[in-house]
Amino acid sequence: EFEREKGLKRTTISRWLRIFGIEDKPSPIMSKKLSQTEQELHDRIHELERKIKSLEVELKQSNMARDAYDYMIDLAEKTYNIPVRKNSGAK
Repeated sequence: EFEREKGLKRTTISRWLRIFGIEDKPSPIMSKKLSQTEQELHDRIHELERKIKSLEVELKQSNMARDAYDYMIDLAEKTYNIPVRKNSGAK
C-alpha cells in the first residue's frame, strides 16, 4: 500500500529490507511460509552466525593478548638486557 501511494515498484520495500534489514530472528510472516525443515535450517543458520561472531571476538581478544605478551617480552629484553626468547640455532 505504501509503495502504491509513493509511486514505487511493487517489490521495492521487500528488496530494501532484504538488502539493508538486519534481523536476529525470523519474522512471524516468514516463519508461516517456511516448512518445518526449512525453519530448522533457518534457525541453525542464525545459531551458526551467532557462533561465528562470538568466535571472531574471541580470536580478536587472543590476538590482542599475544601482541601484548610479545611487547612485554620485547620491553623486558630491552630494559634488562636478558634474552627471554629461545634461540632457534641453539643446541
